[in-house]
Amino acid sequence: MAVDLLNLPSLRVIELDDGAASGKGFVTVKAIVVGDTTHCPHCMGMRIHGHGVEERKVADTPLFGKPTKLIVQRKRFKCLDCDKTFSEPTPDLHDTRQATKRLVKFVQENGLRLTMAEVARQTGLANKTIRLFVDDYRNTEEKLRMPVTPRVLGLDEAMIGDPTLFAREDTV
Repeated sequence: MAVDLLNLPSLRVIELDDGAASGKGFVTVKAIVVGDTTHCPHCMGMRIHGHGVEERKVADTPLFGKPTKLIVQRKRFKCLDCDKTFSEPTPDLHDTRQATKRLVKFVQENGLRLTMAEVARQTGLANKTIRLFVDDYRNTEEKLRMPVTPRVLGLDEAMIGDPTLFAREDTV
């Protein structure tokens, strides 16, 4: 039984290059999608056939203390009912970023407490990419935050109304 290095349920490792022999500063992992595709996601039709294989290159959290690049091989299919093509679903990969969901979460959590340069060094991503991930997180959190306004507001050295109402008896 092989050790699951990635710990991503939807992917299985088929090849690993730790970069030691080639002198690369990152780990390259080739993986395939686990699970069978039985129907078309567009029309739910069951008449599908293979339509090739595509490779998607994405970044992942550091492995062995080095930045990690994944090469995910996904089968493509064509639906005979609606004539549309589609790829195997990969729930562990981010929908809009070329990264795994856990890398995006790792960057968002560490980008707030570490410098952008340090997170970039750990992950192998560009500083601008780190900033975009963190900005997305901040914007999402800002939309969810509900500010609480105070019931009473106190101002120092401000007099509203008749000042004799607030004066103490021993000073008047």
